[in-house]
Amino acid sequence: MGKPLIYEICEKPVTSCIIGISSVIWFYIQKKSIGYSNVGLNYEAGVEGHHWRVITSAFSHISSIHLVFNMSALWSLGVVESLGHIELGVKFYIHYSLVLVVLSGALVLGIYYVLIQKFKLEYFRRVTAVEYLCVFFGWMTILVVKQPSSKLNLFGFLSLPISFAPFESLIFTSIIVPQASFLGHLAGIIVRYSIGWGLIHGMNDYWACRCLDELCLCLC
Repeated sequence: MGKPLIYEICEKPVTSCIIGISSVIWFYIQKKSIGYSNVGLNYEAGVEGHHWRVITSAFSHISSIHLVFNMSALWSLGVVESLGHIELGVKFYIHYSLVLVVLSGALVLGIYYVLIQKFKLEYFRRVTAVEYLCVFFGWMTILVVKQPSSKLNLFGFLSLPISFAPFESLIFTSIIVPQASFLGHLAGIIVRYSIGWGLIHGMNDYWACRCLDELCLCLC
């Protein structure tokens, strides 16, 4: 038998909070019939200065299966919080989750800009990115770098080798939730590989607090 749920929640406090927040937001969006185009991140919103969408898009989901898939995968990746012995742990998890939310959103907008302005692909003006999965893909990728032999468990019965999980999950998500943002997922993978390989580093308590302050100010 596995551990009681209450013990797992205590071992994954940050992950548990994120799952709770995402679930409450999903319920509120469904109850108020809010369209994901109103909370998601897209090129036009970025041009108009709706920077708060970087935050709302990270915690919004399109459907119940979308939410269940993301939160199931995120729960499995919560093991990062207990890996302080390999320079991960709770503090690292909080610091770089903030980095992932901001940089993934910025990278998505940058990719949209290039596709629209340089390649004249006007379709991407209408593409809206939502969900926390860009962050989830990011943490999946850091485990590829730090613990390549670990496994990712989805829905309690599907187990994927972590080395291939980012790209397997990217394909799987595109099939079961075709509205999900492929570029958003890809941005999460790119940012997390950059962190895992040491290209992005130096995040500490001071910068985490500054980043959180700026995000809260932007949202307000």
